[in-house]
Amino acid sequence: DRPEPEERRAEVAENATECKEAEVLRLFIKHSPAAIAMFDREMKYIAVSDRFLTDYDLGERDLVGLSHYEVFPEIPDRWKEIHRRCLAGATEKMEQDSFKRRDGKQDWVHWEIHPWYERSHEMGGIILFSEVITERKRMEEALRNKEHLLSESQRVAHIGSWVYGLTEQITWSEETYRIYGVSPDTFHPNVELFLSLIHSEDRPAMQRWITACVAGEKPGELEFRAIRPDGTVFFVSGRGEMIYDAENRPAYLAGTAQDITERRRAEESMRENEARLRQALDAAHMGT
Repeated sequence: DRPEPEERRAEVAENATECKEAEVLRLFIKHSPAAIAMFDREMKYIAVSDRFLTDYDLGERDLVGLSHYEVFPEIPDRWKEIHRRCLAGATEKMEQDSFKRRDGKQDWVHWEIHPWYERSHEMGGIILFSEVITERKRMEEALRNKEHLLSESQRVAHIGSWVYGLTEQITWSEETYRIYGVSPDTFHPNVELFLSLIHSEDRPAMQRWITACVAGEKPGELEFRAIRPDGTVFFVSGRGEMIYDAENRPAYLAGTAQDITERRRAEESMRENEARLRQALDAAHMGT
């Protein structure tokens, strides 16, 4: 039996609506600023964004109808298993995942996969949202290497660094924690806690020095005594200066702390040796 004219018109209207919706979806995906690929149940491309083509070096290749595994034969089995799980209804994502390309290039990818369903509620396929983060990973690795080099340099020189954010919160480098004999896990420095580590006789000078730095002055080097939690008294040379932002507004204090205990001991030993030498020379003159 042929459908009644009214039923036929309804069917044509529904088909036209579906076609319009499909075209809107295709254009939405194509021009999306994210790397998006939509697949059917057989992992064949239905739509891809221009960003997807760019991020994966595919040029202007028309992927529609092609198998994902044909386009990327290097896809690992573990990813294929993830695709199977998502085609069964799972949603999965990974913040950073390695992807070794066919040409040997090592990429890092952030991805998320969602299933999509037809109007009949049957599984239609999956949608892949991804971002190639290789350059970001390289920058993070370079930053970690620089931070490690800085930390090792400070450790060797026994010079720590600190930043005072003008909100009572102070950030210390690893070497600064080592110098003061405290742990970042238990000691969260602010001005009050920092002053508690300073020898009571040197505390007023330190308070004046901090006030001068906050006022934008450059008080120069300050040598003072500090006391570690185990009671050890040691000498520190501190320097600090106000750092200004692009609009010349005070942003934060930055400075260094150097353990100069050995230097002070050497200077004291030298003074004692000089005093003994003078005494010996005076005694020699008296005997002549």
